[in-house]
Amino acid sequence: MASRLTSRATSRPQLVAWFGLRLPTGSAPLSRTLVTLEDTLTSIDRDFSLVDSAMLRLPRLRRVPERLDELLGQAIAGRLSARVSIFSDRRYERFVTWLVDRLVLAMIATASSVLALRVVAGVVRDGQE
Repeated sequence: MASRLTSRATSRPQLVAWFGLRLPTGSAPLSRTLVTLEDTLTSIDRDFSLVDSAMLRLPRLRRVPERLDELLGQAIAGRLSARVSIFSDRRYERFVTWLVDRLVLAMIATASSVLALRVVAGVVRDGQE
């Protein structure tokens, strides 16, 4: 059972030859990839259509070049910035708190061990003299 995209892909070379068009070099692998994807998705769900799904998302996809152009313009002008916060998620906040707690505990343990060794070394030295 051929999908809608497969039937369109097989008629494509005929259309190209008929109108004498030259296609970009990457169009053949792209077509094969889309046909493979369509057939795989159709084997999972017989009612799925990649073409129909793309048409549903077309209004949102039409805004992509406009947004991309705006982002590139901001980047060229040096006005592109992003705000990233490590504490935006509660899990990250807990992890950082846990990490700081462990580092403070390690520093206290190290300082206590050094002091204990100095005390023991001082007692031993005082006892030998």
